[in-house]
Amino acid sequence: MLGGLCVKGRRWRGWVAALVAGLLVGLGGGSVTARAADPGGEVAANGAPNVLTLEEAIRRGLEASPAMRRAQLRLELAQLELRRAEVNVRATVTPLELEDARKAVERAEHQLQLARVEVALDVERLYYGVLRARDTLSLRRNATERAARQLDIARRRHASGQVTELQLREVEQNLSVAELAEREAEHRLHMAWMALRQAIGDTAWEMDGEIELEHEIALAREEVDIEQALADAQERRLEVLFARQAVEDAQRAVRLADNDYTPRVELQRARIALSEAELALAEAEAQVRREVWDAAIRLQEAEGRYELALERLALASDQLDLAELRYHNGLNTVLDVLTAESVLAAAETEAVAAHYDYNIARAEYLRARGRGFDRWPHLLGGEGTAAASGADGAVGAVDVQLPTGEAEPARGQGDVATTGENG
Repeated sequence: MLGGLCVKGRRWRGWVAALVAGLLVGLGGGSVTARAADPGGEVAANGAPNVLTLEEAIRRGLEASPAMRRAQLRLELAQLELRRAEVNVRATVTPLELEDARKAVERAEHQLQLARVEVALDVERLYYGVLRARDTLSLRRNATERAARQLDIARRRHASGQVTELQLREVEQNLSVAELAEREAEHRLHMAWMALRQAIGDTAWEMDGEIELEHEIALAREEVDIEQALADAQERRLEVLFARQAVEDAQRAVRLADNDYTPRVELQRARIALSEAELALAEAEAQVRREVWDAAIRLQEAEGRYELALERLALASDQLDLAELRYHNGLNTVLDVLTAESVLAAAETEAVAAHYDYNIARAEYLRARGRGFDRWPHLLGGEGTAAASGADGAVGAVDVQLPTGEAEPARGQGDVATTGENG
């Protein structure tokens, strides 16, 4: 069904055919190269516009993000506290306090990886937002050109008595509406660029020049396997991994307190903490399941809207062809042509929106199942973090060296098992 769609039209609608053809190729397993030119961007030394890929935008966003910086600072502070505990382990720091310091480092690493995943998704949304605003502006400019041509034709026909004064005023008003929509689209593009550039730390966004966004936007169908997605999320999502680690820590605390030398109140306190950790784990698992289901449904809905938008675009183009043909043969009025043009403009905007909405829905689905960084695995790890694995934010082991001559506490007496990719 999708492969057979096409858009017919005159030379001034040739870009519509290119757009639809690109989108159709994308859903069929190919790719589309999307570029967005901004008059307020940058120019390379050789005069060519700088090209900012989605991957590069995410990398720069991770470097510039205040949330990432705060998480990094908290990790550095936790590492300092751990080193302090290691130095004083013989004098003032107990094995349990050393264990707490190690767990604090692990929690800080978890939070840093969580921030990394969220920042990457935010930058991706902003990147697509610029492309969407760019394409929408192109549509509005074409609509303005169409309205200007219709007004020129209407004025000539009014001079020859073929169009009434009222009809001419309606065509003039149609041009004014198109010009206003174009100005609004320019403003939205400017704000979209501003948001993206601020997110990636580009403080020179107001400089003259040109910058381009270039990315192979894969529109291949993302098959939704809900069972596999749920399994991936339970295995890879940081929220679940962290909650499971908390349960393991609480279970260890119960075992340590269950002896003849520890006050019974400490055992009761440990058991209460274990119950709380188990409740938190159940809540985290339920929340992740809801997010996966919601993202999967949204992805399927976005695909349906995308296919429908292409069908509407093809239909609106054919209807405008027919309206113009009838108008030139005296079978309808200029108002019928204006109506058909308005329908086409709406269909064009809907197709562009559906294009990028699908990509955003796909990114959110991959993030919900814990696979958002599968597309850019080398962006997952970073300086100061634990060794990165293939899972989004899966935590590597914390390599802690005790002071020379000090025996490492036995498992269950101050040592914390760190989580790997599978939690």
